[in-house]
Amino acid sequence: MDTNNIVGGMESEVSRVSVRASEQAYKIIPETLKKAEYQTVTNNNAPGKPVLRASTAILVLIIFLAGQLIASIIGSIFVIIKQIAGNGITNQEDLFQGLTLGGMPVIVFASAIGGAVALAAGANLVRKSLQDNSLFGAAWQSGKPKAIITSVFLGAGAALMYMVISSLLINLFSFEAGQKGGPLTQMAAQPGFGLATIIFLALFIAPFAEEFLFRGILLGGLNRSFGIWWGIIISNLLFIILHFTEAIYFWPAFLGIGLLSAMATWLRLTQKAIGPAVAVHFGYNLLMMGLTVIAKADGSGV
Repeated sequence: MDTNNIVGGMESEVSRVSVRASEQAYKIIPETLKKAEYQTVTNNNAPGKPVLRASTAILVLIIFLAGQLIASIIGSIFVIIKQIAGNGITNQEDLFQGLTLGGMPVIVFASAIGGAVALAAGANLVRKSLQDNSLFGAAWQSGKPKAIITSVFLGAGAALMYMVISSLLINLFSFEAGQKGGPLTQMAAQPGFGLATIIFLALFIAPFAEEFLFRGILLGGLNRSFGIWWGIIISNLLFIILHFTEAIYFWPAFLGIGLLSAMATWLRLTQKAIGPAVAVHFGYNLLMMGLTVIAKADGSGV
């Protein structure tokens, strides 16, 4: 009997068993450990290092905010020039009223478009990771049609739940006049261009721009650099902070924003695509805008 053949066969069998055991173990280890392993392989000096990480994701966020700021300044200048040309400004009070009332839709619209354009430009920094649907990519993919349709209804349900809760809180706590909405809500109360602008932005700009950024680029980059749970927490906090200027006038709005953010994050991670997150955001805004239009139609206010 050839001892070398026996030993060689045993080593080969042990090797196969070891490989199978490793494969089974990899399936059950936490994603955070897989992430750590992946980061070890792709260290800072390794060729082919993933572009999407916390630093580049935050840079894209800064570009997005800068685009909004620059566009809003341009919009404000346009409104001021228009008012001066029409002899509508006689003092500082007229200027302030012109910017906050008649000019606000123009400024908000310009800001939203500027942010969307800036996001498209900033996304080029992480373009290699845009189609990556892992926990560490932007997952800019549409996802399954069924998941998208379901997510629209989930978003509408979340909005309805928020409306019920906020109504109860309004009855429990005293809110002064003008406290039941921030600048955007007040603008939505304006007939004509103001309401039309808010509806357009809420349905066709915000769901795409905000989800592509927060549940796409930011979540993926933060997950890679800080771990999944910290990535989820930080990206959701940033989303809530972005809406701070609106919700600060009516603190129950933070509940709705937080609920929407949590649902969008869950859908992005479980569906491995940004499409369902966009859909839930769209459904949420759709119901909110629908209720706003109905309230104005029957004269009950917003």
